[in-house]
Amino acid sequence: MMKPSDIDVLIVDDDAHVLAALRRELMRGWAASGGQARVRTFTSGACALDALRGEPADVVVSDYRMPGMDGVELLCLIRDLQPATGRILMSGSTDFSFLLKAVNQAAVERVLLKPWFDGELVDAVRQSIRCRRLLLENTKLTEQLAARWRGLLLENVELEDQLREHKGLLSEREAALRRFNGLDGRSPEVNALDPCPEAPLTHASSADQSPANPLAKAPHA
Repeated sequence: MMKPSDIDVLIVDDDAHVLAALRRELMRGWAASGGQARVRTFTSGACALDALRGEPADVVVSDYRMPGMDGVELLCLIRDLQPATGRILMSGSTDFSFLLKAVNQAAVERVLLKPWFDGELVDAVRQSIRCRRLLLENTKLTEQLAARWRGLLLENVELEDQLREHKGLLSEREAALRRFNGLDGRSPEVNALDPCPEAPLTHASSADQSPANPLAKAPHA
């Protein structure tokens, strides 16, 4: 089982001597930092792709000029196949026209020139590993936030549905109350304040409307 300090690196170069030197330096340099490096070496891009399809790697280091498939083409394919895999390009060419293609299409993280300096390869791989792990952590956090956001949206929808249902019940009760209190023709608000309304007034006769006059003569017997 690999520890967090362990890495899996795939190196591609058509020169077997260069492959052996790169592998030796990487394993020795990584062991000095307390970890172990598993290094797989291939002399062609096609073989490297077959290996990656079977088992991914943390970082791929590829030479630029190789017969058949060059390093930029290989790293472009690796970018599509395994976007989280680190990509480092090496070249002994003095023609740097390939750099634009390497950056824009293959999105390489580092370009190393041959011959390389001691420790340069280990530093480049370490930086690539750091970027890769940050990318994986960010992806994981993004997925967790997206899942939490979907959960909150679902809870919000459920609360809105409950509120609509609750409002629907209240409206039904209010309608029934208005029908009940509106039988006497008054507003529900008035009926609510006065549950025992007085009987409506009727028109009085003219005699009833005349005030009593104590001085008025009594009719003759």
